[in-house]
Amino acid sequence: MQRVLDITTFGTYRVMHKTLDVLRQYCKSEKGAELFRYLLANYEKKVSKEEIISLFWPGMDEKRARQNLSSTLYFVRNAFDKAIEPGTGKKICRSSSQMCWLELDESIYFDAKQLKEELELANKAETTEEKILHLENALLLYRGDFMKEDEYNDWVIPIRAEYREIVMNAFVELLDILYQKGDYNECMFYTLRLMEIAPYNEMAVKYKLRLLKRQGRISEARETYLRYVEHLKNHYNEKFAKDFEDILSSLESIETHYGKEQNMVNQKGGAALIDVNTFKEFAKFESLKRTSSACILFLQPEGFDRLNERARKELILLITSALRQGDAVAADKQNIYILLTEGKKSLANMVENRLRNKEKFNTLLKTFNVSKVQSKSFELNTFNDYLVFESSL
Repeated sequence: MQRVLDITTFGTYRVMHKTLDVLRQYCKSEKGAELFRYLLANYEKKVSKEEIISLFWPGMDEKRARQNLSSTLYFVRNAFDKAIEPGTGKKICRSSSQMCWLELDESIYFDAKQLKEELELANKAETTEEKILHLENALLLYRGDFMKEDEYNDWVIPIRAEYREIVMNAFVELLDILYQKGDYNECMFYTLRLMEIAPYNEMAVKYKLRLLKRQGRISEARETYLRYVEHLKNHYNEKFAKDFEDILSSLESIETHYGKEQNMVNQKGGAALIDVNTFKEFAKFESLKRTSSACILFLQPEGFDRLNERARKELILLITSALRQGDAVAADKQNIYILLTEGKKSLANMVENRLRNKEKFNTLLKTFNVSKVQSKSFELNTFNDYLVFESSL
């Protein structure tokens, strides 16, 4: 069936027919646009007209309120009729004498509905790989809070919170599985993604501590923990009796959904994936060594910021797998940073050439329509070299 509508509610709210924003272009009633958002947020049920009237026209006599509801529905339906074809509005925005609801068939893509369907498939998955695939599909859809532009309507707040909790739980389930499998770089990728959404999420912080400890980056783990403690102290007036070493020890005894830590496999080969701030601290530390031999390879794939989450992950993890243990990789929205702990610019050039000659690397670039990858390299012989690198960010 041909898709006629794309509805996105996570991050940026849009109701699109091809390149046309339907309600923004054709709906002449702001109340109508809000009513559609309300029905969309409650897409899994029929909503009584009494409930809608009490929310949208409180205190108005019933006859007049019902007339307002009828005319408001007309504005919404008319927008879809104009954008797509006559009759579409009534097919989508349904009503009876007592109820209103949306009919979203297979020709209508709705990200919130798709997210729930992916999580349902994850719950029914018969294999771990299948479960990972559907969890990743669901998290790929979550680009920000549900209808975040709708700041002033109280009705959206509990629904927004519900989706956020659903997504946080999916992240934690995925982190559990990836950590159990020994896919630590992939686990770090989604840990950092979770911390972009919720910087002080307890499980995200715990996983970051575990992964940093596994990489031997104890000082970075300590800094992460202290920032978390400071946040809780400032916002919730909570105090922690445990010191940092006790926390690190306790992390190793945490049970996940899939078993205990002693069953873990060893870290797979390749460089460690870390966040950009940790990368900068590590690079600074290397530059301050008396005899530093480290260098940085700085990759700028064209259009990297436009890639979806899965594409970015595949490209980053391919690069980490092509490097040595002891090296480190970080990425932001536009760039990929590689820290080679032992080697000068000549090694950076060699690593870059090896990547460019790697068939899988070129296949990914072609698949993701990345036509060009610019690069720079920086030696870290002195602290001034680090400052040159930092100034380029």
